[in-house]
Amino acid sequence: MLRKGHIALLAFVVAFGAVGAGAIAGMDRAAAPKDDSRGAASEASRFMRGETTAAFIRGFDAAVPFREKAVAWFASLRYDLFGEGYPGVLVGSDGWLFTTEEFEPSLSARNGYLDGPAADALAAARDALAERGIALVVALVPAKARVYADRLGAYALPDAIERRYRNALSTLAGLSISTIDLDAAFGAARAEGPGPELFQRSDTHWTPAGAAVAARAVAEGVGRLSVALPAMRVEAADAPASEREGDLMAYLPKRGGARRPLPPPETLPGYDTFVDSGAGLFGAQEIPVALVGTSYSAEPAWHFDGFLKRELGTDVINLASSGEGPFKTMAAAIAGGELERNGVRLVVWEIPERYIDVEPVR
Repeated sequence: MLRKGHIALLAFVVAFGAVGAGAIAGMDRAAAPKDDSRGAASEASRFMRGETTAAFIRGFDAAVPFREKAVAWFASLRYDLFGEGYPGVLVGSDGWLFTTEEFEPSLSARNGYLDGPAADALAAARDALAERGIALVVALVPAKARVYADRLGAYALPDAIERRYRNALSTLAGLSISTIDLDAAFGAARAEGPGPELFQRSDTHWTPAGAAVAARAVAEGVGRLSVALPAMRVEAADAPASEREGDLMAYLPKRGGARRPLPPPETLPGYDTFVDSGAGLFGAQEIPVALVGTSYSAEPAWHFDGFLKRELGTDVINLASSGEGPFKTMAAAIAGGELERNGVRLVVWEIPERYIDVEPVR
């Protein structure tokens, strides 16, 4: 259902005349109900996902000859008045942005990352690594919207999505896969009081501070496993800070609004980590830990692999990849031979919760 303000905005645009009427007709056709095959995601309203206003833009874009300027103007007005971006982002409170992907029941199924249930891919990786004598631990990354639910503003996770993290833990436990509960680690970090934010306000990903908390939790979990990792000398150093525009900014109008400015760029501290295995220049190099996962692990700016080296006190090879999802990246790591060539004894598999099915496998 449209809010009163949205109805007023639509009425204003209709005042353009026949062009506006044609745009609204296009909106109605584009916004017609579709077969809802996404199950639990239907609990999130189409308006929350930006579908209603997005459909209007599509119709207006097709009808108005000066459509680029008109669409840009409409997007700025919508952002200014209602705090809405383009489809793909939710504008929370205090300049916080959230990806709508976290509100979907199975990102892997939608994007073709998996042909079947996530549990099958998890079990296959577990068995393939066990055959090679390699231990596995999953670092389950909670949704940013879960960790910072108090910054969602008018939005909330649907009930089924709210249960997803607990269900994912249940699925992994049922598969006898050691799992690090990063939601608990982040909750404890936030409960300690004011400190660095664990996720970026305008980006999907965690901050270096969040990555450091995750690495510490992983190391504590690994310490409870029967995995002998060789101790190596690890040196840590600070690096220049960097200013970044979050990936979710692409879903907002470029100029923002007259009353609602765009979130500012974020400054991230820089880090360097160096490992001396003690093998010497011509000695046999061993990298006992492999990091597999998504852009949470692959992006150097977050420094997750570096924090793992520090916390584990040993070397880590980073086999994570951006844009492939966690399952394809794991399949490539197993098939590529990097694990055997480097003498890997432990794989840390970083998996964002949104890549796992909503309901647990029993």
